[in-house]
Amino acid sequence: MAQYLPHSLSDEDVVKLYCLTAEAHYYTLLYNRYTRKVYHKCLSITRDEELARDYTQDIFLRLLTKLNKFEGRATFSTWLFTLTRNYCVTQIRSVRTRSEELTEEYNSVYMAEDQDQTDYRLSALQQAISTLTLKEIEILRMKYFDDLEMTQISKELSLNVSAVKMRLKRSRDKLRTRMEQIDTFL
Repeated sequence: MAQYLPHSLSDEDVVKLYCLTAEAHYYTLLYNRYTRKVYHKCLSITRDEELARDYTQDIFLRLLTKLNKFEGRATFSTWLFTLTRNYCVTQIRSVRTRSEELTEEYNSVYMAEDQDQTDYRLSALQQAISTLTLKEIEILRMKYFDDLEMTQISKELSLNVSAVKMRLKRSRDKLRTRMEQIDTFL
């Protein structure tokens, strides 16, 4: 059972104790000290509250396996915020790359169509996609371009299947609505 932990322990001492004992209360102490700070760092990078919450959870899960790699060359907080920034940037780059692939895929499918119609539809799609969040783009890509099954998407996003179905439906509906708005406007 968890023993009393004085709050006077430095972060570095808590990390050492966790690495030596693997006792969950040391990890919990770090989590309690830093979860809000990591969330706010993620939010400042992603500008998306839901994504920031997800990334915060992912970072603390990764932290479980990475704490033993903390060497103390910098303070724990500096090391954790570097880990946070790197994780967020990597995830955003990955989603943006996938978004670009989605646009390229769409373009290649419709090359045979009348060029004016293709240009119009591509422009409308790009505008519509740009209004989606990174998570919405990612789930659409996984389903329609990676041809992943709902169970595979569920595992990759750490969600249950019904949540995946609901997010997919909402993403499709949002994209469809935005496309209709653009079609009406243009």
